[in-house]
Amino acid sequence: IYYGNIERTRQGARFYAQNNNGRNYFKDYLYIHQVLGLTIKIGNTNVIVHLTPIKDLEIMIMDEKLNRNFYKALHLVLRTFVDDLNEYSFSFGMYLPPMNETSSDGHEMPVVCRLVFRNPVTNLRSDMNGLDLYTSSVIGKDRYVLYRQLKDGVEKRLK
Repeated sequence: IYYGNIERTRQGARFYAQNNNGRNYFKDYLYIHQVLGLTIKIGNTNVIVHLTPIKDLEIMIMDEKLNRNFYKALHLVLRTFVDDLNEYSFSFGMYLPPMNETSSDGHEMPVVCRLVFRNPVTNLRSDMNGLDLYTSSVIGKDRYVLYRQLKDGVEKRLK
């Protein structure tokens, strides 16, 4: 059992599978973003500029397992944000599939890293507010603009 949001997501994935003929929530989530052109592929790892961020500059990295490409994607994303977008302050969380769960009923969890770039620590104003915490996130950055900036930075570093 996980804590908080991770367990909620896991339970939601189980519910989704039960109500959608065993379909995997995470694979469908990734597929939607691929169709919308909001993913960057690095090996089997996907960087997702997802549609439901907590803050403007949040992205996800997803793969079936933790591997070299996952770390490479994380490195490329961080370098792009720091070097190209001048975003230095960030928070991130990562979760792995449960070690004791070997189910094949559609809700298997991938490895997921969520990164959110925050206001500079020198700002006098907080980058979180009551709307973000208790109602709905305030997102002012176009996801496709962020995607293009991130894709350009990643491609530049892969050359």
